[in-house]
Amino acid sequence: MRAAGWGAKRIARANRRCSWPCALHRAILTAGTMFDLTFPRASRRLATVGFLLGFLLGLGGHVAAQEVSPYGINAHTPEGPAGDLLLDQAQAAGIRWLRIDFSWQDLEASRGIFNWQVMDALTAAAALRGLQLFASVGGTPAWATDGLPYSGVPRNVADWTDFCTRSVQRYKSSIHAWGFWNEPNLSGSWNGTRQEFIDIILKPGADAVHAADPGARVASPELAHLVGGGALWYRWLADIIQQMGSQLDVVTHHAYSTSGSADVTAKLDATTTFGKNPAYWDYVAPSVREVLVSTGWFGRPFWFTESGWASNLVGEAAQASYLTGLLNDWFTGAPGRGWVGKIFFYELIDDGRPGIDLFGILRSDLTRKPAYDAYWSFIRAAPAGSCDEDSLTMCLIGGRYRVTSYWRNQYAGGALSNLNKTRLTNATGAYWLSDSSNFECLIHINTATDNGRAWIAIPAFTDVEFWIIVQDTVSGQSQTYHSPAGNRTLIYDPYFFVYP
Repeated sequence: MRAAGWGAKRIARANRRCSWPCALHRAILTAGTMFDLTFPRASRRLATVGFLLGFLLGLGGHVAAQEVSPYGINAHTPEGPAGDLLLDQAQAAGIRWLRIDFSWQDLEASRGIFNWQVMDALTAAAALRGLQLFASVGGTPAWATDGLPYSGVPRNVADWTDFCTRSVQRYKSSIHAWGFWNEPNLSGSWNGTRQEFIDIILKPGADAVHAADPGARVASPELAHLVGGGALWYRWLADIIQQMGSQLDVVTHHAYSTSGSADVTAKLDATTTFGKNPAYWDYVAPSVREVLVSTGWFGRPFWFTESGWASNLVGEAAQASYLTGLLNDWFTGAPGRGWVGKIFFYELIDDGRPGIDLFGILRSDLTRKPAYDAYWSFIRAAPAGSCDEDSLTMCLIGGRYRVTSYWRNQYAGGALSNLNKTRLTNATGAYWLSDSSNFECLIHINTATDNGRAWIAIPAFTDVEFWIIVQDTVSGQSQTYHSPAGNRTLIYDPYFFVYP
């Protein structure tokens, strides 16, 4: 997240009638009234400083908003009448996100000469169907590199940033998420070094996107979950986050398995022998979660932008079963499984060329495989934008706000577990560990406000590390609030959620 530009823009929009000091003073007074907070004179200034730090973190340290639907598919670049039929099929399934190929070498095959025709038609067709687009940008044109076309290192960074800037300016009304280079840790995709990718592609590209459209998100680095041939996905991911954390809005990743959904979920979420010790990752590779925790990204937006199964390898029935299994792992409220924001299955339609594995949920003749029906059925049973209260989910303000939580269980080796919950009122809930009368934290959503926002307050009475995820099922806005270990600061956010 870009804490300065994005946060300042949000404050300016949300607080037109109250200056920043006024808003802060109001927040302190409101928090004190809401929770009957009183401080002895000697500690009052310390408490206020602690609240101020929490307030600032609340403004600049949360994750970026996410559209409510987590359901995506890789669609490449569908075009023409057949492409329209593909988009119809995606829409009919309830899929709301398409990851598309945004090819530099195709769109600017000659320097300074751009062919936007296919992309113009695709973005317009997606908009008509309410489909969100995530553009995966990459592929060096022959004229721009001394190396191989597509995978070669650009000769001049300015050529790359010019393309990024022009692209974002042209499609800022229809594409709001941009990623750079498909699987750059594989030599067939990127012939340069890891540092060259960061310095030549990722940093300048991210800056170009944010400058051209401050509301857009940079979602990268799209790594293949492989280690051979120097791929070392965990080293790439750690280096990129450590060097680029302030310029990324979403971390993305790819992982596959022929043995089913459990193996894919383990690659994302397993607890490994040396997961907490990066020096030993080359002996036993960590899970994705362990890398995110080690680099401080965990709790910020993460999208799983490629996974799937080829029906010619596992069978169509197994393909459907594995797809459903992965969705069940991540989107049914399992403990500690709230951190994957979206899944983009690979892919919408079989390639159709000889020798290419059949990953599509549609056959090449557009008929539906069991995997399509499985995706449709899951989305229909658990549509985005609804709140059903269960043992893991708390619904507040008449069910408009879906609230989930988890904490780092130090008694289980640092594993993530859901907090127990108690809904106290329509607007207030409490969380606890082992004693239902001993609350660890509260959440209150105040909708009787004067700035067109729902105000979120989360006072912590514990020093354990926890996360609270609030999702507005009407607007689709979602926000994750993080309380680090040792923190007892009130988290207060009167700006983010638009209401009503």
